[in-house]
Amino acid sequence: LPLRFSASGRVTVTSIYSAYLKKNKKLWVYTPVGFRIPTNSRKESDRYPLLVVFDGDRNVEWIPKILDILIAKGRIPPEVAVMTDESVPAERRVELPCNPQFADFLAKELVPWTRRNYDATTRPERTIVAGSSFGGLASVFAGLKHPEVFGNVISQSGSFFWKPDGAQQGEWLIHQIQAAPKLPVRFYVEVGLMESDSMEVAPNRRMRDALSAKGELVGYSEYDGGHSFLNWSSGMVNGLEYLTRPGKSKDDPS
Repeated sequence: LPLRFSASGRVTVTSIYSAYLKKNKKLWVYTPVGFRIPTNSRKESDRYPLLVVFDGDRNVEWIPKILDILIAKGRIPPEVAVMTDESVPAERRVELPCNPQFADFLAKELVPWTRRNYDATTRPERTIVAGSSFGGLASVFAGLKHPEVFGNVISQSGSFFWKPDGAQQGEWLIHQIQAAPKLPVRFYVEVGLMESDSMEVAPNRRMRDALSAKGELVGYSEYDGGHSFLNWSSGMVNGLEYLTRPGKSKDDPS
């Protein structure tokens, strides 16, 4: 992508109270150039696609720039993005790893809030949830738990080695996917070949295989890089374009 572009969307810092999390949750909301004042009376075709991203305290530095460029070049439609705050490490370790309350917060509080306040889509096929590391784990779990809200998932270096405390078997979410019925969800999964093979590369391959075996639409990519936001910036471009373009075939991330 070129580094120069002519116009920028707007980022607003705000918060929402979550009854599920029992606290206020800080948010960064991106609205594209030309964003219309919400009316909540628009037909679905006039509403904005929605991107939900975790780790907003860091992602706010580059997600808006990526969206500005992709939208300006016509590679994705204008969309709204909401980035959640997981800047406190202890809270992040509780909220992101397959936490049902956090998934309910996303689906039942955050997404309806964006629909009311930012004319975000009401359709799962126009809604993407995305994250990296524990956020990648959380994004797949959100798609599994709430496919009626999240019809698209981007997982970057997902921590699929994770298991709940006391569990005997690792890779808990992979086993949940294997046991679940086929989901009406599309996935983009990526991992870096310079990451740990046992903790990242091999589990991500097994997640890809588990999703593919269920007949899910999965774009999968392995890149020559490590566990960092620098690498994930390019992957976010690939994931957004893959999930936005219609007519993609299974296992085709190109």
